[in-house]
Amino acid sequence: MKKIFRPISVLILSGIILAGCGRNNGEEIPTIEQIHQSEGIPVVVEEVSPERFTISLIYNASLTGIRETNLSSLISDRVEEVHVQVGDYVEKDELLISFPEDNPSAQYRQARAAYENSLQTYNRMVALYEAGGISQQEIDQLETAKRVNEANYRAAEKMIRVRAPFNGYVTHINFRETDSVQPGESLITVAQIGRYKATVWVSENDILDIRPGLEAFASWQDHKLPGRVVQVARSIDSRRQAFGVDLEFNNPDDLLLSGVMTSIELFRYDNPEVIVVPQQYIGNDAHGSYVYIARGERARKQYVLLGEYDGYHYEIVEGLSSGDKLIKEGTSLVSDNSLLRITQ
Repeated sequence: MKKIFRPISVLILSGIILAGCGRNNGEEIPTIEQIHQSEGIPVVVEEVSPERFTISLIYNASLTGIRETNLSSLISDRVEEVHVQVGDYVEKDELLISFPEDNPSAQYRQARAAYENSLQTYNRMVALYEAGGISQQEIDQLETAKRVNEANYRAAEKMIRVRAPFNGYVTHINFRETDSVQPGESLITVAQIGRYKATVWVSENDILDIRPGLEAFASWQDHKLPGRVVQVARSIDSRRQAFGVDLEFNNPDDLLLSGVMTSIELFRYDNPEVIVVPQQYIGNDAHGSYVYIARGERARKQYVLLGEYDGYHYEIVEGLSSGDKLIKEGTSLVSDNSLLRITQ
């Protein structure tokens, strides 16, 4: 009997203690709900104001000079001389690489001799033609022969003299003097690097949001170049199953190197001034989307019209104005017209 009595005594004593704790000098201790009703629900608010709201797409692409070309060998031979170095600025038609003049496939010396001979003959015959010594037909034939020989000479000269196709920088040289090369092998790269270009491949889900003029940035290490979309493909690439989008970027201080892989951020939507609210503070009911704002000491259920969504925030098209106090913490406890106690 003693073993049974002891647990029962403990339970009775515990009940007496708990009953005593539920009273304060004979009065009931108010519940949390009663405290909120009399003193207000503690909340944290933030005053909203317009800000820039953007939605961007991220791609990876390599940058190349706005004009860039790889000059390839037209003959099989050894490199006789490299006239420039990587990083040199070159003018259009400046000599870059030369091959021996006696290359049999180029027949440079023969072509030059034929052209010089036809030029001398033509010049002599012009004087004779002006004196009435030969006919117009004869001078026309001589001029045609001169032009053909000049074209052959220029073609042969192009084989053994590699020249810059435009003003720019030498960004890469694949061969050195005495190296042997084969036809089609890339010799040297010339690029204009004050501006860069890149192509990104956009899915069919996003392509309708892309248009020429959209802002973009190319990032590499600590460098960031501003740019814009310049062209948008209107047919899908069958191999990539995506649409090509061409962009151009400014590189005024030569911050980036040609060919580097960059992260390209393309802004498909940009509103310079709009109120933005994180998704977590937005509720929904049968009447639409809403937020809670503080008006004086009371909560107000404010319905809003949502705009674009970036995955974390909504653009508020209607319903909120600059200066409204958005309730950020305590929203799960408030309802329309709840008494508030703003803690921050």
